Amino acid sequence: MDAFTPTLAPELWTSEFIKCLYSVLNFDGKILTYSSSASIRHAFLENNFYVGKIYNEHEQKFTGTIATKNKDLIKYPLDEFDKGLINSRAGITFKDETLCASKEEIIARREKEINESDLISTTQFIKKFKGEQYNGL
Repeated sequence: MDAFTPTLAPELWTSEFIKCLYSVLNFDGKILTYSSSASIRHAFLENNFYVGKIYNEHEQKFTGTIATKNKDLIKYPLDEFDKGLINSRAGITFKDETLCASKEEIIARREKEINESDLISTTQFIKKFKGEQYNGL
């Protein structure tokens, strides 16, 4: 899935669009994307996909996301940091219940939800996570 970034084409990253992808994907099918966004991973998870990371051996780093119906196809599962980001404000998904909202409406709706959210901020989560990781050494 080589869609533009969520801010340029949010209609291709909404939870509702991801739900449509789930309905047409075969059991052993995979959706691969360069995006490692917490909100995108959350949209896949809330639509019953198994979600993992893509490892680029040439670059020796994680470079994207895999989503599938078949858990056995996930080679690199999300780690605790990834899961924490999904449960922070960064993980708030793009929404378009009618699948016909403008990109401006989709973005504004998400921004409003982020501003009204009681979830931990991304910055607070990262500081807390890094602090816990550091203190655990």
